[in-house]
Amino acid sequence: MIKPEFFDDPDVGDLSLAARLLFLGLLTQADRRGRLKDDPKRLRARLLPYDAVVDAEALLQTLTAAGFLVRYVVEGRAYLQIRSFEKHQRPHPREAESEIPGPPADALIRPSREKVRPRRVKDMPSNADPKSGVLILDSGVRNLEHGADRAKPARPPAAAGRVAPAFDAFWALYPRKTAKTAALKAWTALNPTAALQRTITEALAWQVARDDWLRDGGKYIPHPATWLHRGQWQDEPPPAASLLSDVGRQNLANGRLAVARILGRES
Repeated sequence: MIKPEFFDDPDVGDLSLAARLLFLGLLTQADRRGRLKDDPKRLRARLLPYDAVVDAEALLQTLTAAGFLVRYVVEGRAYLQIRSFEKHQRPHPREAESEIPGPPADALIRPSREKVRPRRVKDMPSNADPKSGVLILDSGVRNLEHGADRAKPARPPAAAGRVAPAFDAFWALYPRKTAKTAALKAWTALNPTAALQRTITEALAWQVARDDWLRDGGKYIPHPATWLHRGQWQDEPPPAASLLSDVGRQNLANGRLAVARILGRES
């Protein structure tokens, strides 16, 4: 059940109608811990089946940036965590325990915002009870008593002189030039070592030749930020280049040439 206050929450109001609808749908898909698989294509098919033009990946990025979701990867698999889900929901006692691993503890700390809109007393329901099983969204409101809006600890400097060229090399090789800011944010959060950068580059060298990436003008190529969030550099390559199309083999050759040039500059 959703409290009426959801609909006049100012942070919810900043979202598009499609993002609000998707978020409500995510509540129906999450397990008792508020977790579910991060699969934009499947979520769009389940929750927005009549909106073929909707970009579920972009909506998930919006919800994450707004502080409603946490996206994370465990052992190469991507998951979503709905913030404050357990605080406001009371699942059925017989509901199965979550089989999805939780996100890192620091990922659940809500990042500070430039503007925090405190709720006025008259805006808060007089009978609001966190034990009622009713969802009351935490959307950036400071809770000083419990420290719910602590600033996220600063990451160690990620060698700024190294990150930009490394990301530029990744961006140049990645075939879908979409949401560059989100991709840079994902890259910076990953902060890959030199060895991992090589692994990522070498993985892209064969993935750009995948037939599913070449189909329909690249329609099925994931957004670069999604590719990084999911750790898709760990995907298994095809057994043999002979299984690729002619265009795929040409792309594979071009990708390997680009890898040789990039790695040559780093050495």
